[in-house]
Amino acid sequence: MTNKHLTDFEIQQFVLQEPPFDTDGPEHMRSCATCKMKAEHYKLLFDGIKLQVKPIFDFDLAELVAAQLPPVQHKESDGSFFLYSITGVTIFFVSIAGYFFGNNLLRLFGGINLVMTSLIFTTVFSISLIFGVDMYKRYQSKMEAINYY
Repeated sequence: MTNKHLTDFEIQQFVLQEPPFDTDGPEHMRSCATCKMKAEHYKLLFDGIKLQVKPIFDFDLAELVAAQLPPVQHKESDGSFFLYSITGVTIFFVSIAGYFFGNNLLRLFGGINLVMTSLIFTTVFSISLIFGVDMYKRYQSKMEAINYY
């Protein structure tokens, strides 16, 4: 048995019949009048809380809040204009680069195997396509978030 009194938390655990952290807790509660008194006070307090009537509101809070919100304005926007403009600009710049640097590009890739060249172009195109689609989806989600209100 310990001479040290139990903490309020340990007494509350004892009253609520939860397993105590300290194994000497129940033994101390049987022998200590101060801790018994605190336990009785907590028991009365917990019983009083259980007897309280739960409040029931006579109004619908969700309806009141929804009435104060501004109406949602859905703007039907077709994102194809953005996609087509990006595609057009990309084709334009690739065409310009091909016109000015075409001979140099042929010489650059002339010494490399055709399979290796195909793999390089396929990889670059795939990565560019994935990043482009991801960028476009993030753009669309941000535009939807902006147009929400």
